Amino acid sequence: LRLIRPILPLARADTVAVCNAAGVDYREDATNAELHATRNRLRHTVLPHLREENPSVDAAIRGLAESARELFRSVERSADLAQPRDRTPGSVVFEVETLRGLGSEARLLLLEREAAFLKAEVDANRTRLRNLDEVLSKGSGRVAFGGLAVEVSVGLARLSADTDEERNAPEIPEQFVNIPGITRAGERVLQAATDPFPDDTAAPPAAAVPADRIEGALRLRALAPGDRMQYRGYRRKVSGILKTARVPTWERGDLIALAGRDEVVAVLGANVAIADGGEEDDCYYFRIAPPAPVSPPLHVDGA
Repeated sequence: LRLIRPILPLARADTVAVCNAAGVDYREDATNAELHATRNRLRHTVLPHLREENPSVDAAIRGLAESARELFRSVERSADLAQPRDRTPGSVVFEVETLRGLGSEARLLLLEREAAFLKAEVDANRTRLRNLDEVLSKGSGRVAFGGLAVEVSVGLARLSADTDEERNAPEIPEQFVNIPGITRAGERVLQAATDPFPDDTAAPPAAAVPADRIEGALRLRALAPGDRMQYRGYRRKVSGILKTARVPTWERGDLIALAGRDEVVAVLGANVAIADGGEEDDCYYFRIAPPAPVSPPLHVDGA
């Protein structure tokens, strides 16, 4: 919404003269004389003194206002050019470089716009904006702007409503994995097979785990700090593998680990499948089950 106020730069005497010349009646706004309003105290007490000191003060103030308007238009143009990489009903994801390329005012305007889209209250101040600048430069971290959270990870910045539900991922109950078969863990459903899954671009990715890599009974559980797994010939921290695979922090809470007796052998999620792989004849295959198709509601005609 843009307000157009073409006569704002004109003095009251000018507008009154135009109305009188055109024979147009005008209305006096009685509130303009009430000195309890700051705008009226400035108009009736401060400006007259300034005009005594500098008769050109009105023109100077109008010039300053026009400069401010032009500056804001420039800020709007910058914010308009910053397009997100992904948008869902609950979050907006930008490339970090997109946000780093904005000035602080354009970045603030962008936060306010996206907060409105996410139906979140934004509370920004200079300290929080500086914190965001540091997090963007560092490449990782999280800054809360009241009801809006900005989380930075693996070159991406995610804006979302800062809620308890958003911060607390559901727990993943630990249990043994059925091979082959289905294993349910809360809302997650793990599929395990002795043969590769049929090609399906719409299905979640699958992980191939060499059978001789699994020691003891295979368990499904949540990722834990310090987890390690064999990956590309080396035993590495899972957190480092996820970073290398560019899995952002906000997706890691939904991941599950498949672990044998001593260490993790695969990490799975709706869009993630990480394992060391192996020969097709000597592997088990795992993936998170694709979401079930939504059936249309059954319509029953009345009698």
